[in-house]
Amino acid sequence: MAEVIRARELLGGEAAVQIPYHPRIALIVEPFVVTRPDHHVTEQYRKAARAVLGLVGGDPGTHMREATRLISEDKIEESLGSLRRATPIVRDEVIQVLRLVTTQVLDARGCVPAWGDDAFLLLTRLDLHDDIAFYNWGNLLSELAQLIAQKNSKAALDMFHQEFEKYQKAVSIKLESHEAFNNWGTDLARLAAMIWKDKRKTAEKHLREAEKRLRDAVSLAPEE
Repeated sequence: MAEVIRARELLGGEAAVQIPYHPRIALIVEPFVVTRPDHHVTEQYRKAARAVLGLVGGDPGTHMREATRLISEDKIEESLGSLRRATPIVRDEVIQVLRLVTTQVLDARGCVPAWGDDAFLLLTRLDLHDDIAFYNWGNLLSELAQLIAQKNSKAALDMFHQEFEKYQKAVSIKLESHEAFNNWGTDLARLAAMIWKDKRKTAEKHLREAEKRLRDAVSLAPEE
């Protein structure tokens, strides 16, 4: 009950506000109404959620600071947990951090990190129309497929197909994404070469698709 009284004070006495789900929300009883995390975020909603999550130890500001600290220490995988916990209230800020992680931090690595898929998955769930995220995710899968191709061709084949799905998503969002078409076509040809000996007809089909994608890339590329 003490939490409820304190929450009433923080909210200025308002009695029927909505907050996102929190695993420790059982500490809070009426006057709050628990809703889905993707509920429309009004200013009242933000105010209520910050107040209540602060009381139960889930303040989004704390999670964002923790995520930033972990990223600065190159503990990206650990930072994703903090970012997920902050998402219901500070979604836009989380998206900005994830875009930084999946571009600049990833580029600086010069390798394929274990957390790459998880970071892209979280980012694209928060922003379904981020063509750059899908494009970069495809690039990451391409690198991974090439790294494991000789040791595990079956896994590499699966990675290539996942990669193509990401490029497909990128160009469906941004039709003029010539970079996505170019990389898509290049790796279709690479896949064809990999399976040529055992699956000739499938390889030939991939080559035809590769030619089409590369033609699309050329036609969409800006003139120099």
